[in-house]
Amino acid sequence: MTHVFISYSHKDSAFVDQLETELNQRSIATWRHKHNIPGGMTWYKSIVDGLDNAYAMIWVISPNADESRWVLREQLYGDERQIPRLLVLMQPHRVNL
Repeated sequence: MTHVFISYSHKDSAFVDQLETELNQRSIATWRHKHNIPGGMTWYKSIVDGLDNAYAMIWVISPNADESRWVLREQLYGDERQIPRLLVLMQPHRVNL
C-alpha cells in the first residue's frame, strides 16, 4: 500500500491537478491514470493494480463523475476490496452514492 488512488472524471482534470499538487506537497503519494498508466499497458489491469496498491482512495464527486463508467467501476472495485475512501465534493450537487 503505497499511495492514494484518485478516482475522478477526466473532465475535472483542472481541479484534480490542483488537488494532486497539494497532496504531493504534503508528501502524500498519489495514483492517477494520467501519470500511472504507461503506454501499451492494459487500461483496466493498470487501474486494478493501482487500486490494489492503494491504502485509500479519494473520490472526486461531480456531475461529470456521476456520468463516468470508469469512476463507477473504480468505486465498485474499491468497495469490494474495502479500500477506505475520502469523498471530495467538487461543487454542490446531489450526490449519487
